[in-house]
Amino acid sequence: MTMSAAEKKTKYATYYQANRERIRAQQAGYQRDHREEITERHKLYVENNKLRVAERQSAYYQSHKDESLAYHKKYYMDHKEEIKIKAHEYNEIHKEERRLYVAKYYREHRDQCAARNALYNKTHKEERAKYAKEYRQEQGVEVIKKYRKTNKRRKAAYDAEWHMANREKELARMSEYGRAHPLEASMRAAKRRALKVNAIVSEDKEKIAAIYKRAGSAEKVRCYLCHKLIPLGHRHVDHIRPLTKSGAHSARNLAIACDICNDRKYNKTMVEMGLLV
Repeated sequence: MTMSAAEKKTKYATYYQANRERIRAQQAGYQRDHREEITERHKLYVENNKLRVAERQSAYYQSHKDESLAYHKKYYMDHKEEIKIKAHEYNEIHKEERRLYVAKYYREHRDQCAARNALYNKTHKEERAKYAKEYRQEQGVEVIKKYRKTNKRRKAAYDAEWHMANREKELARMSEYGRAHPLEASMRAAKRRALKVNAIVSEDKEKIAAIYKRAGSAEKVRCYLCHKLIPLGHRHVDHIRPLTKSGAHSARNLAIACDICNDRKYNKTMVEMGLLV
């Protein structure tokens, strides 16, 4: 009498349950003795059945998601250094291929990537800050500067695109930062104005910062134009020779003025104001 497929399946399951340890030992021994043959056969099967394998893996992952995540997390933690070395070696060999793949994937899944990154950054603030700090220490500031210099156009394009997509959010962040750090915000704004008009920007940041710090915290400061004492909240750091008239953004061209004199001077030179002949 011929058994049906369901009967065969039931019979095999019963046999397997009764002889599980012996069968597993036999399978392990076979795999150990024929590892290369099994590997090649598996590769060939995957190559010829890519879609079927992908669908099966996806279905298994969806039905065992928590279990899979726990397994992969444990495996990663147990083999962290080994995985990092292998990943680095692979990326070095397939650098251009990886770059094109990542760029293509990002273009096709931009919204999902942005949402996932935003969620990750929000829930892993401390880890991200720690990683960034360690990366800067390991790679050094010079490596980061070199990357920015060699990828200037790419970074500028990315920054412009990001700011356009997050304009309202960025304006709110800058406004909040300006209220919390008025001195730093004022320094940044002045440097940005100088760059916009192609003025010379001094590299002596410490001296420039000292002038802004004095304007924001010194007990007594006199206006360089009217020579009167200026109370806190009414002090402006002014470019003696305006940026629009070949003035440089440097410590030698900066002075503290009261708000009235600074508004009156606007973009006039000292000669135009009648203070120099």
